[in-house]
Amino acid sequence: MSPPEGSGGKGAVVYLGPSLPLKDARAVLPHADFRHPIALGDLVSLVDSGMVADLWAVGIVDGVFYQSLPVWHKEILYAIERGITVLGASSMGALRAAECDVFGMVGIGSVYRDFACGTLTDDDEVALLHGDAETGWAGYSLPMVNIRATLARAIESGRIGRRTGAVVLEAAKGLWFPERTLAGILDAADQLAPGEADLEAASEVLTDEYVDVKRSDAIALLEEIAKRSAMDPPCLQQERAVSLVRSSMFESLRERDRQIERDGAVLCAEEISRYVALSHPEFAEIRDRALDRLASEELALIWQVDVSEAETEAEMARFRARRMLDSEGAVDDWCSSNDMNRTELDELIAAEARRRKVRNWLLMVRTKRLMVKPLLDELRLRGEYESWTAKAARLKVSVPAGTDPEDGLPDAERQRDLVRDQVRAGSWRPDVPVELWSLEAGFRDLSDLLAELLRHRKERDGRRALLATLSSLFPDDAGC
Repeated sequence: MSPPEGSGGKGAVVYLGPSLPLKDARAVLPHADFRHPIALGDLVSLVDSGMVADLWAVGIVDGVFYQSLPVWHKEILYAIERGITVLGASSMGALRAAECDVFGMVGIGSVYRDFACGTLTDDDEVALLHGDAETGWAGYSLPMVNIRATLARAIESGRIGRRTGAVVLEAAKGLWFPERTLAGILDAADQLAPGEADLEAASEVLTDEYVDVKRSDAIALLEEIAKRSAMDPPCLQQERAVSLVRSSMFESLRERDRQIERDGAVLCAEEISRYVALSHPEFAEIRDRALDRLASEELALIWQVDVSEAETEAEMARFRARRMLDSEGAVDDWCSSNDMNRTELDELIAAEARRRKVRNWLLMVRTKRLMVKPLLDELRLRGEYESWTAKAARLKVSVPAGTDPEDGLPDAERQRDLVRDQVRAGSWRPDVPVELWSLEAGFRDLSDLLAELLRHRKERDGRRALLATLSSLFPDDAGC
């Protein structure tokens, strides 16, 4: 079957290995993103990364069994919950589809059907020994499902007798899957029932009349994706709505084992964390701050703190102001650089809004004055208290607190100029309207903040005047 005109699997990712050569797969689905046999963490990483534009379908054909841990069922449900069509066939895909079809995974082919109805139950039915990507995932042993299909067709056509088929089948099943080579199977059959099977005929059948159901099922899966991708729009509908229960193990998978591609390397999130732990000069402070965030989030959950849409939007505005993200494109670029998608960013911002609500409650309980010591304690712990106290002292000496500004508090236009001047002079970056910022920062009101800004400006003006005087006394072209 040729793929429908205009199809090609754009926006589809297929995990493929020994079941079907890549060139044959591309002939059916030329524009799909073909990847190595799927392993634990691959699917959740794919969904969360947002690196595949318009991802709508995932086809699972091959996966690892013994090299590393296999793809987890909850990863599949997570993808389905996100509106992605997940199809499985042939090998690992058939196994997972038989287990997850009730939740909406689409099973394709005879191997899937045999597992779904209980005719087959053992994982080793689809397992085989194979090479790596450099070999094109070349198979070095024969999978049981292909052996079964080959012997069944040979018996039906009369090429071998039923006794020969039964002996060879029993012998193959009794072997460990890497040992299911043609020579290994025939030797095992000879030892199992000496002289009872026509091993020469069995050898010819398994060589010249080999039935590769795994290949056929893999092609059927690709054809199904091609058919769906040819629709306008692609067929995205799930047969069942899925709401995934996010267990601690699943969240651990997302947070720790999620894979990230960067500068030619594939890293899991835990590898980045370990590198930071050993190399970042402020790791201790970063870790403590992260734990503080977790603690406030836990309090928000215990107290069942909810945030409104307006509060979440306000938190997003704060975030964009802090990161200077002035457009939707800039937000998308930030997400890409930080290995997040927009859904994850929305989740992060909602969590920040809940934490802020907890902090605002604490401010209300303690009052502004009682927040002074915790702020100074934070400076002490960071080793910055002494330097910032000295700077505050210089301001006090230069412009004593309570000094009346020359012209009183400025009008609205001069207020804006005063704020801009303070921003240009240092690292102050208010992330909310200044009036609200003044209250959150511990000032009595906006007038109190403006009076303090005027003191800072007067100090800067004094420094500039002093520098101008010194420059006039010691011009650059003065002789030595």
